Amino acid sequence: MKSVIQCNNKTLTFDLKQQRKQQQLNLVKRVYSRCMDALVLVAVAILVPWSLATTQANAATAPISLSYYGPVIYNAGSGLCIDEDGNGITPGSKIQLWDCGNAANMQWTYVPATGALTDGMNHCIDITGGNQVPWTPVQSWPCNGTDAQRWTLTSNGSIVSTAGLCLDAYGGGTADGTQLQIYPCNGSGAQIWDGPATPNGGSALRNSSGAQVCAGIRNSDTMPGDSIEILPCDGTGSEQWKYVAASGALQVYANECIDIVGGVQTPGQNVQLWPCNGTNTQRWTLNANGTIVSSAGLCLDYNNFNYNSGEYDEIYGGLGWVTPLVVNNCNGAKSQIWSFMP
Repeated sequence: MKSVIQCNNKTLTFDLKQQRKQQQLNLVKRVYSRCMDALVLVAVAILVPWSLATTQANAATAPISLSYYGPVIYNAGSGLCIDEDGNGITPGSKIQLWDCGNAANMQWTYVPATGALTDGMNHCIDITGGNQVPWTPVQSWPCNGTDAQRWTLTSNGSIVSTAGLCLDAYGGGTADGTQLQIYPCNGSGAQIWDGPATPNGGSALRNSSGAQVCAGIRNSDTMPGDSIEILPCDGTGSEQWKYVAASGALQVYANECIDIVGGVQTPGQNVQLWPCNGTNTQRWTLNANGTIVSSAGLCLDYNNFNYNSGEYDEIYGGLGWVTPLVVNNCNGAKSQIWSFMP
């Protein structure tokens, strides 16, 4: 399964066969963001059904954190964002899923003191009629501080009402215009949300293959399954890592960790961002020689050519546009030597 992009008269191809749907979408967005001034043609065939709730046994996520576009709230099951129908001007406007963008009716702020999710125009996400029973739709309504507008952002990525019901996409819908509602919490992708990031104040994890290249998440994405890559060191929250000796976790943001995709510890397997869960696929040992070793004895490494044949090798001092981290047999290569930098 290949995608082809024409960018600045250069043809880039990459193989999406082994990637999960969210990773496919992230990859296309990342390449697109580098080609905004060029003619971009993207042909993507996604053949593998995907659901966040079923891709990994532990479906918990960190508290909602920064998404690709900014202060939007992004739905894990659909890749769409929370939107006020008709720009939310009229009280009672539908709260729905829609293609993510930067319009005002998609920009949300969580107010911890009141539990409100507000659009900044004094409209809040409100349970229609204050009726906190399953299948009740939510709407845009002038902020009033009532329980119908009081939400809790939980450590598993759900947004919960005062009656303990979760903000949910009706019927698990993944189409533009899908009504949002409250429904019993079940951990499905329809109830997992991503929105304002919390840097953890950790240190940069620098790779010895380049003077200023670090492990990080492109565009400060924080969705479970996002690729962890080699990027220019910039000190942002997406490059602040803490090592938790008790669990062996390498943690970024409030509660997300470097995780081996699918728990498959074989050479060449990608690592990803995933909620910290204490499993062996998130257990790492830091060695005096600079290697970071998985519970199966494989070294954290990067792979320039993971998607195809090296056609990305033209920026970042030859480290490429898409340089994902993987686990490989330990061999002492510079790409396997890491250090924490202040």
